[in-house]
Amino acid sequence: MRRTPMLFILSACLLLMGCPAQMQNALSQQAGGGKPARFMAYPVYYGKMDASNTMIFYHNPQCPYSSQAWPAVRAFAEKQSPDEFKLVVMGHGFDENGTWLVYYGGVVAEQNPALARKYMTEVSASIKKIKGNAGHWTNAWQKKQKKSVLDPERANDVIRDDANSAAYESALTAVSKKYRLNSTPSFVINGKKYEGERTEKGFADFMRNTKPRRAVP
Repeated sequence: MRRTPMLFILSACLLLMGCPAQMQNALSQQAGGGKPARFMAYPVYYGKMDASNTMIFYHNPQCPYSSQAWPAVRAFAEKQSPDEFKLVVMGHGFDENGTWLVYYGGVVAEQNPALARKYMTEVSASIKKIKGNAGHWTNAWQKKQKKSVLDPERANDVIRDDANSAAYESALTAVSKKYRLNSTPSFVINGKKYEGERTEKGFADFMRNTKPRRAVP
């Protein structure tokens, strides 16, 4: 897999977990000739990258508990101010590489976060019907979208860019190690692991009692 020098810096920082300034600088650079590398490292499904409160949903649609949690996560996010709250969704789905479903959601979110939330809702509702190579399911889903809401050529370019997938996988490793996320669903709100009820009220009460945190991880 081709890597740029900046991605080597990023990978080293993530492994050492001790140079956030350099990591953020690396994520801010363009990779593979396009803009999504920083965004694909931490896909934002709601809100703005610099919003003051941060929720990370560590997700795997194959896990029934994870899929069941998604409606509450989406409803909670959509009741927040996009200037003050962001929802980052990371994790795995399945195809031969084990990452397609959730990674593709991030690809959609790079263009249209609202559509990405709709996509994840449909994935969660359809997971029992998704057989074999999940790429077939996502390809069919993509073809149903109007080009006015999703540019399929751009989405495919993002998917094919090795720099984007490298940034995503490195960031996913950093998040799971830092917060010891060993199972799905898992949640991190403002830098603290949340282990309460998977409800809008539970998320809201926990966030209210934590200090705002813009940074991810």
